[in-house]
Amino acid sequence: MKRTILAFALLLLLSSISFAEEAGSPDEGFMIFGDKNFAAEKTEESKWIFKTGLEYIQYTSNLPEYSGKFESVSAGTKADILGFGLGIGREFYFTNGFSSTFLISAVYQKSLDKSIGKAAEDIDYDLSNVRDAQYVYAYEASLSLNYLLDYKTVDVQPFIDIAGGMGYAEIEKEYIKKKEAPSDSANTTEDYDVKTKENFLFTRLGLGVNFIHFKGFMSYFKVSSMIVQVTDKETIGSSNLSGTTAVVDYDGKEKNLDETEIITTAQLGLGYYF
Repeated sequence: MKRTILAFALLLLLSSISFAEEAGSPDEGFMIFGDKNFAAEKTEESKWIFKTGLEYIQYTSNLPEYSGKFESVSAGTKADILGFGLGIGREFYFTNGFSSTFLISAVYQKSLDKSIGKAAEDIDYDLSNVRDAQYVYAYEASLSLNYLLDYKTVDVQPFIDIAGGMGYAEIEKEYIKKKEAPSDSANTTEDYDVKTKENFLFTRLGLGVNFIHFKGFMSYFKVSSMIVQVTDKETIGSSNLSGTTAVVDYDGKEKNLDETEIITTAQLGLGYYF
């Protein structure tokens, strides 16, 4: 995940350098790179904005607790999930560099992790397998208050925004432990294969900064604190422990819930004013 974020940040930096090299005369086009009069001449009007970028969320798992020999599940475990988001809206100019942006956005995030446990380093036998999958998508409407700082090279626009929306999440964990050795006769196998499906509402408060380049191109970074309220949940699957024959089945639906959690999100991306 860290490598993905660093690679995306490097892409933003290279894009900015490329934009700077391609920029022409300061009298050409909209939002010319390095135009010190940008704040006075180009922002004193409303305009549309499109954004797309890398989205990170630290979503809380509500899977049932489990304690196996090589794997366990705890309540409230947080999963790091990456994805992409799209947003379109309009910036309304006020006065003296102040403006407000109304944005409609959609986010799609998914992660998949697999691991294999060997019986021993010198034995080619897969003793256990673990698969973690997380999937989240959400829609939101946000409103921000912005202030533009007009610099020689890149205009900087810090902002604070508030948003509300709804989303859907699927969290799945699959764990299988085989016999200690293929020849063992004792029942030492165990497994956990459970998925939760959740609908949720959320409110979000974020702090960020836009870097406005030339001809309408921009990049941005934002971190947010989000209050998530799970409204209904479905849990399906089963589990069992080593040395037992009892299987625990999960097949339940819960509605009208009021489970709330505060989680962290972050965004890094590119955009365009038009």
